[in-house]
This record gives sequence, C-alpha cells and structure tokens, in this order.
Amino acid sequence: MNTLNTQHSKPNAPVDYLLHLADNALILGQRNAEWCGHGPILEEDIALSNNSLDLIGQARMLYQHAASLQGAGATEDTLAYFRDVPDFKNYTLCELPHTPLMSATAQGDRDFAMTMARNFLYSSLMVLVWDQLQNSKDTQLAAIAAKSLKEVRYHLRHSRDWLVRLGDGTDESHAKAQSA
Repeated sequence: MNTLNTQHSKPNAPVDYLLHLADNALILGQRNAEWCGHGPILEEDIALSNNSLDLIGQARMLYQHAASLQGAGATEDTLAYFRDVPDFKNYTLCELPHTPLMSATAQGDRDFAMTMARNFLYSSLMVLVWDQLQNSKDTQLAAIAAKSLKEVRYHLRHSRDWLVRLGDGTDESHAKAQSA
C-alpha cells in the first residue's frame, strides 16, 4: 500500500492508524450485533446492541475523519465497505466467532463467555488507547477519543462484571469462562 498522500506528499500513517481504529470498532460492532435476539436474557440483547451502536458510531467518526484527511473522493462508506478484505487493519480478535476456538460446536452456536472475554480484552486495551488519544495534537481525533472513552469504560465494566459473574457462577459457567 502506498504510504504517501499524493496530494500533499506527507506520510499517510495517521490515516492508516485511523483506519485501524475504525476497522476494529466496525468489525467488533458487527460481531456484537450478532447477539441481537440471541442473548441469554433480554437485557443482554439490549446491552450488546447498545455496545454495537457505540462501536459503529466510533467507526463512523473515525472513517469520516480518515476520509477528510485522505481526500481523493474517499468517503465514510468507501472506507468502511468498499475496500478488499486484505486492506482492513483490524485485530483478528475483533472478528473471531462467538465460539471457543478449539470447540467442536456447530456453526452458529454462540458462547456468551467467549463474547464477554473478547469484549473485556478489547475494552481493556481501548480504555488505555482512548485515554492517551484525548491528548492528540489532532483535535478531531482527540474529540473522538474523549467521546469514545466514556463509551468504552461502560463496555469494560459490562464485560468485566459478566466475566466475574460467569466465573463465580455454576460449574458450567465457570468452565465456559475459563475456556473463553
């Protein structure tokens, strides 16, 4: 991939970083949305749907900012939906299925503990990232970080509480949390 912006001849690393952040949020937001109508309780359908909306909202802001920096006709939609799979810069963790990796379960089976473990790990990282990015010299990125930090703190608390609940629950829930 060409790392130079041909219009301004400046390194394009900030756009690549914005795409990395946006791709993570978009992919995990879509993954969490798969729980809509399938959560263990109604409140979790709502909580994970809200989590998804937060992440997709973060992705939108980041894609819009990246498009404005990239220029050349780039838009939020072209960056989010019209790039080839190898061009996405997300962590593999964000796209993993909702099943334990070594599981022999049928395709489509969802493991809530796996989702909570993934959300906990991602949110733990993003609390640190957004906290630091609030001080970015890029004022738009700093504003996105400030808004996102509030959301990801809730996501972290939510997933942490569920991991404790699963770990301290029944033998089966404890085993699933450990497996995740």
